[in-house]
Order: sequence, then structure tokens, then C-alpha cells
Amino acid sequence: MKRIYIVLLAIALAASVKAQDYNSPEVVQNQEVFLQLDRTFYLSGDKLWFSLFNYDSKSGRLIKGKRFMKLTLLNPSGEVIMSENLKVQDGRSAGQFILPLSIPSNEYVLHLGYMGESPDQYLFRKKLSIFNRAEVLEKASGTQVDFAVNSKEITPVSQNISVSLSKSGFNSKEQVVINLTGQTNAQLSIAVRPVGETDVLIEKGSGYSKFNLRSNKALNFKVPQDHAWLLFDLLPKTDLQPDSRPYAFIPEDHRIKGFYKVSNGVYSFDLTDLSGGEKTFYFNQFSNKPYVPPTAEWDYEKDRYKDHLVAYFEGEMDFEWKEPDIDYTQAIGDISFQSPSIEDQVMQYALQKSVLESVVASGAYDDVPVQIQEPQTDLMMAPSLFYKKASDYEQMNNIAEYLYEIVTGVRAWDRDNKRDIRVMFVGGMYHDSPLFLVDGIPTRDVEKILNIPIEDVHGAGVIKDHKAKAQYKFNDEARPYGVFAGSGIVVIHLKPGASNPFRVDYDGMLKKRVYIAQDVYPNADYQSSGSFNSIPDFRRTLYWNPTFELSETSNTVSFYTSDVPGEYEVIVQGISAEGKQIFARQTFSVSAGIE
Repeated sequence: MKRIYIVLLAIALAASVKAQDYNSPEVVQNQEVFLQLDRTFYLSGDKLWFSLFNYDSKSGRLIKGKRFMKLTLLNPSGEVIMSENLKVQDGRSAGQFILPLSIPSNEYVLHLGYMGESPDQYLFRKKLSIFNRAEVLEKASGTQVDFAVNSKEITPVSQNISVSLSKSGFNSKEQVVINLTGQTNAQLSIAVRPVGETDVLIEKGSGYSKFNLRSNKALNFKVPQDHAWLLFDLLPKTDLQPDSRPYAFIPEDHRIKGFYKVSNGVYSFDLTDLSGGEKTFYFNQFSNKPYVPPTAEWDYEKDRYKDHLVAYFEGEMDFEWKEPDIDYTQAIGDISFQSPSIEDQVMQYALQKSVLESVVASGAYDDVPVQIQEPQTDLMMAPSLFYKKASDYEQMNNIAEYLYEIVTGVRAWDRDNKRDIRVMFVGGMYHDSPLFLVDGIPTRDVEKILNIPIEDVHGAGVIKDHKAKAQYKFNDEARPYGVFAGSGIVVIHLKPGASNPFRVDYDGMLKKRVYIAQDVYPNADYQSSGSFNSIPDFRRTLYWNPTFELSETSNTVSFYTSDVPGEYEVIVQGISAEGKQIFARQTFSVSAGIE
């Protein structure tokens, strides 16, 4: 009997795990999404921050796996104001985007769905009030506005978690410490802002309809197998040579991508495994041909190399994105819109931002100190083999002399009858001119390279197969570049402040923000600041952490109050490992700061 019980328990656990697997059709068609924002209204030009939870509506657990969603801002007519892709990993995502500066005051809709699915099969919708900043400031001009946040009576809530503070009232720019108890393993989003500005994850009745704008019903997705892929369509603007294939080099990631024609004139481009953020695409076309070294003079010698295929550069290419034509009107036809009124809190926020930006720009005050972010490595500044700093050697007459005399494995000629650069390998010279990376910017323009002033060069190196004679074998440094390294790569770093002659070319290359890369929210940090009493701090959102992982060893957060007095609340929302929905709100007050 005991053995039967254990077997049944194992089956139940397996079923529970399967319920979270995105490959399960039941999970796909019965998933839910909640999107928490850092604010409840915005000005044009503001940065909107969000936190996303994607969970199984039956078990309540976050859904495992990787998926890509599309977040679109729509006006009341269903026109797309802006659209961004999101990467959702194990049921969580977070990020930010900047609202257009010229957007008019109105109610808008945030629409969230999957790429390739019908807009009416949305995961989440939310009405959002956005105010034109110039319009608000014009109305606020000459108006006496109290900078204190509005006071509202609210009842603290504690569902599946407890939030405690050391006291109920704080001074301006004072540190606040929050203790979270009642759960030891949960994914949370934490916001601290004026009372009453709350969107709620857990309400399934009127509150759920109000904030999610979608009834709790099964979805009808057509291509769930594509949800884990980030695919785009390309249209060529230049011709592809016979027997050639197009490839793209992405300098920000130092990756190459091949792509394929899927219909007449349309290519499919898979960018699933790229990192987030804006990427640049440098397109080349290559053919595979036998490489016969110049030393092979007799036919029997040449015959040895007939199967020795190498990549030959056949020219640069130009593409454009083929954007899908999506009609969103059907997805918002049931929503009623009304022009939002410019209330005191909106004018407060706009005036505070305007005053703060003016005084900081004037140099009269310092900006609010924020938590220091770890500097990110600039992947475009590629490391290379045999790198030589120009300052370590005597001044050369030109860059050709520097490359030829100093950089190992490079030959360069700058004469009237010959202007060329080639990379050497063991036993010979590559068949094509190399790819150049000038401060990470890719180019094939040998003439422009040879015109770079030697005084602007910090150093140079080469990426190539430095061990084998066969060009089709790549070492670890050359392998990521694939066909682009078929004739070697010359890396050139310019001195700080030097003008990069390829910057205009780089700015003109095809670009795409693949999906949103999460930035670090600029939470204030006065701990390392000296005299901060005179720094004007008009923050209304005192703290924002969209991806807090609660554990036994990580259950406290801290932040600093601002100079804006009034009643604030800590809003904690999330999902536990067992699928319990977490919601808590706790209030505190902040006394007046500097005038």
C-alpha cells in the first residue's frame, strides 16, 4: 500500500510539473499575464518601467521556459504609437521604454500578445493616461500647486506576505528599511509611491477587469510553437550574386547570422539567441569556391585543391525590414475612452520635473545621487591577436607602414600602383582583403582605412587562424566570425576623441531593437553622498524593483525618501514557488523637505 501511495504521489508531482511546461497545450491556452508599472500616469517623454508575471491560470505557478511577447501602445483609434518585443524567461520579464515626446494627452492602451497571433488573442490590456508635458506645464503656469502628494485613507493589505517598517513616519531623504516575512521563495515586484496609485495583481472580479481588461477565458493561439522564437522578415534592396549566400554581422554581439529565402523576395531572419537592446546589421554575401594557392602551377597540383572550398567575399548588401500589417482595432473595440483631466497631481509631477531639470542644468544644484551601476563591457571593442599599441613604437609615416611593420601577420601597401591590405597565415596570404573593425564598426573599405591619420590610431591587431594553413579551420578567436573571418579580420582602435571615419556608415546600417534589455532603475542612494540637504529631490516613485527574488537570505529592501511630503505606500506583488499570489500594501508618511 505504501509503495502504491509513493507511485501515485510521483505521478501527481509529475503532472504538477507538466502543468507549468509551456509545451502543454492546456498551459498555453490558459495562461495569464499581469503587468505592473512604476506609475499610474505619465508625461510625454517619460520613461515607463514595467514588471511582468506570466503564470498558469490553474496552478498559479510561473510558466517555465523562454517566450517572446510584443508590447504595443495604441491610441483610441487603434493606431500603433510604439511597439517593443519582450523576452519572458521562466514567467518573468522587466524593462522600460521612453514615451514619444510629441504624444498628445489622451487615454491609451498597452496591448500585450504574441508575435504571429491575432491581436484579439491578447494576454493583457491596460488603459493608461498619458499627458502632453507642454500642455500640462501651460495649464500649470501661474497656478498655485502644492507639491505635497495627496493624502488618502487606505487599509493596509497583507496576502501571503507581511510587510513591516521600523516606524510609520520618516524625514525627507531618510533611509527606509522594509522587512518581508511569510514567504521564503517567491518572485516579487516592489514599488513605493503615493497612496492610491495601485494596480492589483490578485483581483479576479471588478478589479481584474478594470486593470487587465480581459475576462478570464481560454485563449486560441494558432502558432504556439513559434512563441519561443524571435523571427523577422527582410526584403533585399540589392541583388544577390549567383551561387552566393547572404550573412549578417552584428557588431554589438560579435555574432554572425545566416538567413534564408522563405518566399519570393522575402527572407526569414532568426534573432532568438541575440542579447537584448538595439542591434546593427552589416550584410555581406559570400560564395564558396576552391582556393588554389599561387604556388600550385601544374594541373595535378591545382587538382589537389578542387575540394578545398573557402568563402569568397562577393559584395556588401542592403536590406529593409518587412513589418507585418496588423489591425489592432478589433482588439480594443470594446474599450471606452475619455480624455483624462489634468488634475493637481499631474501638474505637481510636471512642475517638479521641470524645476528639477532646470536647476540641475543650470549647475546650481547636483542631481540626485543614484545607486552605482557596474560598468558594462563594450563588446564592440573586440580583443584581437598580436595587438600592438602605436605608442610603444616610433612614429610611423602612415597607417599602412604601421600595419606592415608592427602588426604581426598583416601586410599593407600604400603606393600609387597598389593600395591594399592583406592578412597572412602560415604558409601564405589570404585570398581577399580582410574585414576591418574600427572601434567595432565593420567595413570593407580599404581606401578609407589607408586614409586614417596615424596620429589617431591607438593600436591594432588581427583575428585569424594563426596555427593552421587551411583557411577553413578557425581557432577560438576567429570561429565566432565564421565566413566574415575567411580572409582574416584587422582590428583598429582609435584614440579617445579621434573622429571615426566610419561612424556615418554605421549610423546608416540597418538596425533593430531586438527586444527590451532591462536597465537598472535609478533608485536614490544618499549613503555615499556627502552634503545632500541642498539637493532638490522631487521623486514621487521612491523605489522600484521589478525583479526581486525573495529567499530566506534575501528578505529586506531599503530606499530613501524624497523632499515631497505626504502619504506613501509600499506595494509588493508577486507569485510564490507554490503558485500563491502575493499582494501587500503598507503606508508611511514623509515630512516636508527643502522648499
